[in-house]
Amino acid sequence: MVEPEARIRPFKAKDEKEVRFLIGKTAMEGLASANIKTILNPVSVSVWILLASLFIQYMQWWPNANSGVMGYLSLILPFGSAAVPIILFSDWNNRQYFDQFSDRVLREPDMLEFGNYYSKSPASGLWILEFDNRIVGLIAVDASVNSAAKNKKRKTSDTAVIRHVYVDEPYRAIGIQKDLIDFALQKVFTADTVVQSIKTTSSPLRAYVEKALTEAGFRFEGVAEKAGLLKWKVSKRVLTRDGWMKLFHRPVFSPYSPPSPRSEQCKKIPVLFSTPSAKPSTHKPRNTRFPGLHSRLQQVMGRYPFKNLEYRTARLRVSAPASLPIEVAMDSVDTLFEDSGSTLETIQFLKALVTAISSRPKPSRLILHICSPSKILPLIVSTSFSPSITHLIAHPPVLITHLAEEYMTPPPPLSPDVKFWGLFIPISERNRDTESLIFGPGGDGSGGHSEMVVEAIVRGGQDVSGRRKAAERFLEGWDLDQSRPVPLSQLRTLASIWKRKVVTEEAAPHSAQDILFNLHLTPSQQESRAQVPLPYAHQGHIFTQPAAGAILYDPDSADDIDDDDPDEDLDI
Repeated sequence: MVEPEARIRPFKAKDEKEVRFLIGKTAMEGLASANIKTILNPVSVSVWILLASLFIQYMQWWPNANSGVMGYLSLILPFGSAAVPIILFSDWNNRQYFDQFSDRVLREPDMLEFGNYYSKSPASGLWILEFDNRIVGLIAVDASVNSAAKNKKRKTSDTAVIRHVYVDEPYRAIGIQKDLIDFALQKVFTADTVVQSIKTTSSPLRAYVEKALTEAGFRFEGVAEKAGLLKWKVSKRVLTRDGWMKLFHRPVFSPYSPPSPRSEQCKKIPVLFSTPSAKPSTHKPRNTRFPGLHSRLQQVMGRYPFKNLEYRTARLRVSAPASLPIEVAMDSVDTLFEDSGSTLETIQFLKALVTAISSRPKPSRLILHICSPSKILPLIVSTSFSPSITHLIAHPPVLITHLAEEYMTPPPPLSPDVKFWGLFIPISERNRDTESLIFGPGGDGSGGHSEMVVEAIVRGGQDVSGRRKAAERFLEGWDLDQSRPVPLSQLRTLASIWKRKVVTEEAAPHSAQDILFNLHLTPSQQESRAQVPLPYAHQGHIFTQPAAGAILYDPDSADDIDDDDPDEDLDI
């Protein structure tokens, strides 16, 4: 049996008839909720009971105790009759608002032709949620200049508007509407950096949409209007780009703050190349009629296809002029690598990014966030990828404390550089040892401190004369509470290492004070010792000065010394 497929796709011309029907249904679906809330209101229930009681009293239909249970069946007619006028009254008064609201929605300019209207801006779109080749939901976001902006020369407005959101009722229990909204937000904010906020409206009459918008980060901005007989508030909600990035993107770790954007020397245009978060969804399927639907939708919406995002081209689509520097931040290279499934394609894409950024004026840079251990990290830190790089590695302070206590090797300058780095590098690369220091017996756990130690490796820098320097490696502290770098000596968790212990050496007691007998000599004993003869070999002899050295030789019979023939070569 083939498992049904769930996906989110753009609008097609063949969907126009069904999409129009769903949008009209969306405009009127709040009427049923308004009628139910009105009928179940305590005032309505009290009026209903009062009318039924008056009807029973007038008709004398009170149940007879002698008739038993069957006698109470006579109450069905008066109570049912009393509910009819309340239902009609509620629907009559609530329908007026929803008829007007539906008329406004159907007269909006996007209803003329969906394809052309939502193609005016790259950030606009009408996306269809499809399951088993059947449309079960939709969302439409309008970012064209006609929606909010006054400057009609631009194609994209700085404020987008969510015009329509709808999900079939059987699918709402598993939270698909939240995934549909997240998908649209990702598309809008990454399609064009001009969009700075997204606005929409919500009401308690469509509780599933209002809850999904709240979870997506939309905050209350005011009351747009009041709907229905009980005047339910239709809220205006807004989500800014900064709020979306904080809520749905892991922060990029960079201990060194970038230059101020107000600086005249560095007018940077920030660009975000976001990768989909690999964090699993918190929604749990509760509808047993559609088992596994949410997990299949999560695969579509949580991880976008690698090729569909055009990662192969690696083109920087920014509105900033080519003469200005830019800063590109990618919050998860590991997710990019998992989505691509190919090390070569990932490196080619990142290399293309580096090439494009290098063509920009300085100080343009690319910031990558990678979790360790990673298969792709050795390729990125290699010189073939980029000759200049700043590699920042976060370490727990307990690692420095461990080296200082167990190996008697505190960080420089308290110990030599060669000795410290010879221990620090191999131990820090063993992730199991580091995790055991944090999560093992006696460890502080993941939430112990608000400080960290950052290992910085800088390659490709230049000195004052302009000559390229060799790679440098050093340690810096980072205060998470203040979000700024600090020297290691100012970290509270390492204070015990930098305290110098002054040891005062006291004179040791003389060994003679601890023995029980006397080692000193009396005067008579010293005199007797002086009279003892010493065992010298020449004691008492007087030595004279020895004569000068001389050689004494007695010739034998074989010696024939002749001054006329010293070498004895003549026969004389």
